[in-house]
Amino acid sequence: MTQIHLSYHERICLWVWIGQHQAPRLKEAAVLLRVYEKVRPSDEEMRDTQLVLNDQGARWNPPEGEYGAKEIALEGEECTALAGVIENAPNVRVSDAAWMCRLTEQLAAKESKAIEDLKGALTQ
Repeated sequence: MTQIHLSYHERICLWVWIGQHQAPRLKEAAVLLRVYEKVRPSDEEMRDTQLVLNDQGARWNPPEGEYGAKEIALEGEECTALAGVIENAPNVRVSDAAWMCRLTEQLAAKESKAIEDLKGALTQ
């Protein structure tokens, strides 16, 4: 299990990108659907920030401070799927690249540690 911290802005971006992502098969879509539900803002958060989705993406009033920030728990296959969505996100804004790179590095590091832990357990 991997814990990641996401700001409200990061959650909205991921929610939109995951929702627009086309998975090759239902199996992959099911994994992404779990992540989609974990990052999705609550109805209250959507009301508080006046979140509106349209063809161009999302528009909202930025919250103050840490409002909407959330710790998200991800399984191994969810980490891999989320990293794939981030790495293949279309039309990346340069202002988003820093947190996107940080998050993909964090997901890759967690995945590598999980693999090493598994190898260690198998060799004992």
